Amino acid sequence: MIIQDSSNNLYKTGLKLDYSPKKINLSDDFKADSITHLACGRRHYAAVNSKNQIITWGSVFKAKSTENEEGFDLYYVDDIFEGGKIVDISMKYSIFGALIDHK
Repeated sequence: MIIQDSSNNLYKTGLKLDYSPKKINLSDDFKADSITHLACGRRHYAAVNSKNQIITWGSVFKAKSTENEEGFDLYYVDDIFEGGKIVDISMKYSIFGALIDHK
């Protein structure tokens, strides 16, 4: 599970990680107060920010990330989805889905 509290902090918890929430310390490049979407699957987490960046924990994309945030891979959505903007994301078990706007 991935959780955002009222102070815009992110936490991860759940299966084989730990059942006590652990704070995710994100860099200034991916501020927690700009999170627009959260999703989690059985072994995956994802968060999207207002700058159209996505961080993922687990193998979600075939492309390799060049940046890492606390074990999360950072991707630039413009590069992955040909300039599109993420409107919504979803995860279930090991399946990732994204609704992309290509205006």
